Amino acid sequence: RSAPVAAPPAVRSLSDRLADASRGETPRLLADLSDAIAQRDFARAARIAHNIKGSAYYIHSDPMADDAGALEAACDAGDDAGMLRHWGALQESIDDWMTAH
Repeated sequence: RSAPVAAPPAVRSLSDRLADASRGETPRLLADLSDAIAQRDFARAARIAHNIKGSAYYIHSDPMADDAGALEAACDAGDDAGMLRHWGALQESIDDWMTAH
């Protein structure tokens, strides 16, 4: 009689791996974005917001993607008040996603 065969390790879905990567990368992106916003570096803030928007689409977080896109647009337009407003909204949508996942 042969020994039982061990079950293969669980395969993690691409969605799970992307969510883990996003959780790991988000704190650094937020710190960089906060720094860019504090310095009123619109071009850098727009690039970071664009990266967050792309990541948000991968993890199926439409609110985060929408807020990051609005922040990117405000930065591209040089809209200081809009940048600050959308920065606050983005922080909330990221917090909501992180809490839920």
